[in-house]
Amino acid sequence: MKKLLAIFMAVLMSFSVVACSNGGDDVESSNKQGDSTAVEQNDSKETGSKNEDKEVKIGDEFEAGSYKVKINSVKLGKDYEGNPAIIINLDWTNNSEETTSYMGSMGTQVFQDGAELEMAVIEGDDADVDKMTKEVRPGTTLEGVEAAYSPTSENSIEIEIQALEETFTDKPVLIKADYPKE
Repeated sequence: MKKLLAIFMAVLMSFSVVACSNGGDDVESSNKQGDSTAVEQNDSKETGSKNEDKEVKIGDEFEAGSYKVKINSVKLGKDYEGNPAIIINLDWTNNSEETTSYMGSMGTQVFQDGAELEMAVIEGDDADVDKMTKEVRPGTTLEGVEAAYSPTSENSIEIEIQALEETFTDKPVLIKADYPKE
């Protein structure tokens, strides 16, 4: 009885695989016959990004999802061990409908020489590291949010900022900056 059930399940799974693969062929063949609507819609979603080809510079305010961001400065500082640190200072406005923090709603990556930089821990009077995790109500602007990164050279950097809500639907905003001078 168990063998019969196993054979029946194997046959059923085979039919499922064949049925699924035939469905894909039908869609592909209908697109080849001139019905390209589905392909065009998919292409427009992929290339219709609101952040695509948008040049943003230090000091420009831009939207990322339900939020506004303005990078005020990129400066050179020191981490807690005295090593160089690139410090990014920005203003962030929560225009969503929920109370949230910058860290809980935004993704930030910094690249140098094509590789992502590690976050650095900074200390001192100028370092207000609590702002990244501070919860703010809708409509509130948090000024002077800072994040620090450990540089690997003195070459230029690329900053990518994206609302987490847009991770799968939009490209991050790209900001290019020179290596900060002391």
